[in-house]
Amino acid sequence: MRSEPERKHEIEIPCRPVPPREPDSRPEEPQPVRPKGSKIRVGFLSAYFRDHTIGRLNLGRIQELSRSEFEVTVISLNRSTDAMTEAFRTAADRYLVLPRHVQIAREKITELELDILIFADIGMDAMTQSLCYSRMAPIQAATWGHPDTSGSPAIDYYLSSALAEPDGAAAHYTERLELLPGMGVYYHRPKLSGLRREKESFGLRSDRHTYLCPQTSFKFHPDFDASLRAILELDPEGELVVMEGRVAAWTEALQRRWASVLPEGLRRVKFIKSMPQSEFLHLLAAADVILDPYPFCGGNTSYEAFAVGTPVVTHPGRFLRGRLTYGMYRQMGLGSMIAASAAEYAQKAVELGCDAAKNQQVRRELREAAGALFENRDEVRDLERALRRWVEQGR
Repeated sequence: MRSEPERKHEIEIPCRPVPPREPDSRPEEPQPVRPKGSKIRVGFLSAYFRDHTIGRLNLGRIQELSRSEFEVTVISLNRSTDAMTEAFRTAADRYLVLPRHVQIAREKITELELDILIFADIGMDAMTQSLCYSRMAPIQAATWGHPDTSGSPAIDYYLSSALAEPDGAAAHYTERLELLPGMGVYYHRPKLSGLRREKESFGLRSDRHTYLCPQTSFKFHPDFDASLRAILELDPEGELVVMEGRVAAWTEALQRRWASVLPEGLRRVKFIKSMPQSEFLHLLAAADVILDPYPFCGGNTSYEAFAVGTPVVTHPGRFLRGRLTYGMYRQMGLGSMIAASAAEYAQKAVELGCDAAKNQQVRRELREAAGALFENRDEVRDLERALRRWVEQGR
C-alpha cells in the first residue's frame, strides 16, 4: 500500500443531497483558456478506467503525455479498483473519483478549471452520456472508446484516425473531426504468460479448424450471418467459437437465430464462458483464425489478437465502428486479410483455416509488423500536437 503523501493528488467526492435544479436549455458558455506559456490542463473522463477495453486504450496515452507541457487529471465515475485503476492513479497528476450524481459531477469537473476535457467513451455509460451535454471546460472532445458521434453540441472535437475513417467521414459527426495520422492509441503490448495452451484446454477439438469470433453478443448483426454460414459450408471441418453473453438471454437469442440460418444448426458452434485476459490471450493464440464481425468490428480484441500473432479477417464498413481493425492493418502495412465483400471475407477465412502453410506465413508477417501498433510514442506526440493546436485556436 502506498503512503499518504503519494496519494495526496487523489480526491474522492462524497455524494451529498442537493436541491433540485432545472436542466439547462443549452450548454454553458466556455471559460477562457489559460495564460499562454502555462501547462495545458487536460482531463480524461470515464466510468471504465479499470481492467476494461477503455482502460487499455487510454492508460498508455495518459502515462506518456508530456508533463512539461500538460497537467493530466483522470476523472473516474466508478469506485471499483483493480491493478489497472492503480496504474491510472499513479499516472495522473490529479485523480478524481466522482459520485454518480450529474449536478455534483458537473460542478466538481468545472472547478478543476481544465483547458480540455476528453470523454474516453460516450454511449457506454448513462452518467457519461448525461454529462456530455454540459459545458465543463472550454474545449471538450470525444474519442473512439465508443466509435460514434456523441450528437452533443457541447462536444467540440472527435479524435479519430486517418487510417480508419472513410472519405467524407466529417459528415458522420456533429463534432469537428480531428484525424490523427495513426490510430491515436499508445497500447501496452500484452504478452502470453506461462506455457502456451492448446485448443483442448478450452474444450475445443484439435481436429477442427477453429474460427473464433470473441466479441460481445450485440456485435453479431444478422448481416454477418451470411459470412458465418459460408465459412461453415466451405469448410466441413470448421468450428465457429464465440463467447457466451454477459446476460443469458443474449446467448439464447443468438442460439435461436443461428439454429435456423447456419448449416447443421448449432452442431459446429461452440459457446464458451468469458475468462480473465491472461487466459483469453491463450485462447486467441490457439485459434486458427479470428473473425472480425461486421458492420461493428472489434477494437481492443484486434490489438490483443495481433499481439499474439493470430490472423484476423476483416471486412471494413461505411463507418468508423466497422473500420478499426482495417486501420490497424494499414498501420502495420498489411492488407491480405482485408476483404472487399462478404463472399471474399468467407474465402479468406477458410483459406487461413484450411491452409496451414498460408496461416503460418501470415503469422510471420504479423510478428514482424505488429510492433507498429504497440507502445508507439509517435501516437502520443500526434495527440499532443492536436491538443496544443486546440488551445491556441481557442476552439
